[in-house]
Amino acid sequence: MPNPKFSKVGRENYFQMLEILQAVDQDFVPPLSQRTTLEEYLDNLMDNGHIISVEVDHKHVGFVGYYCEGADYEIPFIRFVGVSKEYQGRGLGRQLSEKCIEDLTERGKKVVGTRTWSTNDSGTALYPRLGFKISDVKKDERGLGIHSIHYEMKLV
Repeated sequence: MPNPKFSKVGRENYFQMLEILQAVDQDFVPPLSQRTTLEEYLDNLMDNGHIISVEVDHKHVGFVGYYCEGADYEIPFIRFVGVSKEYQGRGLGRQLSEKCIEDLTERGKKVVGTRTWSTNDSGTALYPRLGFKISDVKKDERGLGIHSIHYEMKLV
């Protein structure tokens, strides 16, 4: 795989980010589109947060969306990490998360949170490897036997 390129993006890349959301929507429990429209989800991220995208061969293939503060979160919060299916398993989700953590650290943030669901094997493996600790578990929040796992990590 050619070297991935990471960059902060804004509204000029709206449709490329929407395409990624559409590609990974059904990977989430419940799917993102069952919670709100994907357009509203992306608008919220773009209006209130930050997005770092990864490009391979000049094509956006994934992104991380996060909030520094506000937007219903008490601490900086990673809201979305997603990579198009054909590029999954190559470490791009980890690298996107690391770029986000680096940006938050540079902004002087002291802690970051995120959450995933208990049957998301890639997420439950990724976050502890990055240094996140479980801060809360909400039983059956995503369905019978599917728990929301909340993580926090102190930043240096």
